[in-house]
Amino acid sequence: MGKKKGCDKKTFLDSFQASSPAFKLRTRGIDETYFYDDTKIRVLSYEPLNNRDLLLLLSLLAFCKPNGVVGIPGGLREKMNLKWEYESEGMTIRLSWRKLAEICGLSWNGQLKAQLHKSLFRLWGIGFHTLRADGKESAWHLLAYEANDDLVEISINPRLAQALNLQNPTVFRFVVYNLDIMKGLSKIGFFLLFYLSARLDEGGTKTFFLETIKNGLWQQEEVSSELARKRTLSIRIAFKELADTGLWDFSEDTDSGRVFVTRKKRKWAKAG
Repeated sequence: MGKKKGCDKKTFLDSFQASSPAFKLRTRGIDETYFYDDTKIRVLSYEPLNNRDLLLLLSLLAFCKPNGVVGIPGGLREKMNLKWEYESEGMTIRLSWRKLAEICGLSWNGQLKAQLHKSLFRLWGIGFHTLRADGKESAWHLLAYEANDDLVEISINPRLAQALNLQNPTVFRFVVYNLDIMKGLSKIGFFLLFYLSARLDEGGTKTFFLETIKNGLWQQEEVSSELARKRTLSIRIAFKELADTGLWDFSEDTDSGRVFVTRKKRKWAKAG
């Protein structure tokens, strides 16, 4: 089982951001355990995720909120492997592969459908198991889908849908915020954005150690000094990418290894 970790979010359902510490740059899959209040959450997957996988996931969440139908068809319910109790229905969307590419901001080509299909399969492979102090537990896949050559039907799991479905409006803002700027980022920049957004609210400033960020983006493992140097350089390039969006500021104290990060506040138009 993976390492036990804490998080400053009060509960898993407070925000989709809470699950983001498990999504890091990897050469292997995920097996990590986190604690939120009285709930233990184990996150597992057999394959590493890439930035296209996460782009697809966030695009689905952003599209699902105004366009999703509450409920899960029976076939997809079985594929989601829901066990024990859950508090709400999931959200389901049905669309063409071309439309799926469109909501991800990707230009359609002959290979894209196969790539999106592989990303969907990897996302389906992410499993969650939660165990509360009162003994209640649940286990499920992140999503389930059915597809043919033309169409794909996707259901988001009930726990994630509950966090998204108007109970916490900041989740939707978090998703849209990322979609606005992520498409021009490198792979490291993408994961850094995901990492920092989960730990720093808009309008806030926080101090990080550079080593902490490195451990947050990559699996903790023995690496050569040359690889460590390359990773540090990659993070500094990613700092510049995020700063160039006009929405982040970074100041690094190389002597102490500290990085001072500011996430600027954005003006949001009223929904509807």
